[in-house]
Amino acid sequence: MPFDIKTTRTVSAERVTNLFCSSFEGSYSPWLNKVRNLSGEPVRTPDEKGYPWYSIPAYVDGDFAFEVTYDDPNAEEDEDGNPGQKTMTLKRADIERGLEVLASKYPKHFADLMDENDDALTADLYMQCIVFGEEVYC
Repeated sequence: MPFDIKTTRTVSAERVTNLFCSSFEGSYSPWLNKVRNLSGEPVRTPDEKGYPWYSIPAYVDGDFAFEVTYDDPNAEEDEDGNPGQKTMTLKRADIERGLEVLASKYPKHFADLMDENDDALTADLYMQCIVFGEEVYC
């Protein structure tokens, strides 16, 4: 009989915001259409001036909310063949849940995240874990 264990890992705000940057700015997550800050601008250090809100670790340190608009794989296409879209508001609990899904369902990608060896694939999969709870777009 196998042993079930639970462990706790701490993921830094910087690691999370790095994943956001890879997902929102890269071309590997074409299913993500728009992201909008609902919490106001974060306090930036002098080195962070000019960077987008989602790249600032202080943004995810407290209460925050942002909206993502994405292609809904269950929606019908419009008359031009474009996928149907949905909008979702994401908060701290959603970000934590996404990390838990990534760790439990995709341990190699979670290990890459923790070892700072993540890439666009890891970032895209992480956002899918947040939005869908699993990998939908391969």
